[in-house]
Amino acid sequence: MIELEKKYYFTDCVIFTRTETFLNNQSDFAVANLGEQLQTDTYYDTAEGVLRTAKASLRIREKSGRYTLTVKSPPNKSGDGTQPLEREEAELELESSSLDEQIGFILKHLNFFDGKASFSPCLTIKNKRSTFLLKGINAVLEMVFDQVTYENPVKKTAREYQIEIELKSGGTGKEELLQFADSLERNVSGLIPTQDSKYQRGMQLVSL
Repeated sequence: MIELEKKYYFTDCVIFTRTETFLNNQSDFAVANLGEQLQTDTYYDTAEGVLRTAKASLRIREKSGRYTLTVKSPPNKSGDGTQPLEREEAELELESSSLDEQIGFILKHLNFFDGKASFSPCLTIKNKRSTFLLKGINAVLEMVFDQVTYENPVKKTAREYQIEIELKSGGTGKEELLQFADSLERNVSGLIPTQDSKYQRGMQLVSL
């Protein structure tokens, strides 16, 4: 599956209020508030940081007692955050928060990794996420407001806020995503575009 999204970070939570006002005032998308949930992501890497260096990621997400393994390949192209982030993403439902017996799935979707090094937990992200579903003429977008706490293995923590907008309508609607993001950036000040994943952001903020 190809993931296509725009990402922003910021330090002033009032931007959430400004963005919700923008959502309520715009007319291109019908907006449904899907509510708020807590989720915990545990990211894994080798001791040498092979995945971080490649801008890939490997995580297990726990939400409402369910576990999902997600592998994200390196981006198809890099940039300064002004263009959407586009890359392959693969998910697998798990019965527990363990990577045991999943190495075949991981290697299949991280074809640059030779499997000679082992993975260990390197970052935990606790996230209070509010989700909005946006339906336009051709595009369906998922917009999330994330209140993020990063924690490394020695309990160093950092907090920040993020907004992500992801295309959910497959191959259609990319232009609508771009137009919506452009309008958002023009109407809501303080958003900082980024192509860094939460894993990359967190490791920058709480690195040993």
